[in-house]
Amino acid sequence: MAASFVRRRLQRRRRRTIRVPRRILDRSNPLEGLGDGEIFERYRFFPATIFFIVDMLKDNLAFTNLRNNPLTPLHQVLVSLRFFATGSFYITIGDTLNVSKSAAGRAIRHVTDLLCQLTRRFISLPRGEELLHIKAAFHKIAGEKACLHMTMTFTYSVA
Repeated sequence: MAASFVRRRLQRRRRRTIRVPRRILDRSNPLEGLGDGEIFERYRFFPATIFFIVDMLKDNLAFTNLRNNPLTPLHQVLVSLRFFATGSFYITIGDTLNVSKSAAGRAIRHVTDLLCQLTRRFISLPRGEELLHIKAAFHKIAGEKACLHMTMTFTYSVA
């Protein structure tokens, strides 16, 4: 009985000393081997625009420590743009860019939140006098082409 106890204890120690090899993924620049047309097909943006977005968001996307091999700001933006362009599942997007499903989801959520904070900087809706001019121009076009200014009446008869 004591021998089996000692044997089990030695087996546990051996299992603890056997380490699982760490898997380090290749996270080089995924845009390097692609032309401008291929990048536009995959991400719906040209490389200059992608790097503009990365430069805007990199201060908020960069990690302060390098533990657990974090995603670079470029990778986070590329994962998000790929999701926006295709609407695919997180796991599919993660497989194409060597990122786990959970990391892809976190990156997409984080980049989306940051982009939503910048909407006022890039999107402006007409107000005041400009809005009235746009409405008048629309009604002029719609009235001439589609006869939308006419009301239609229907009569029903029961037979």
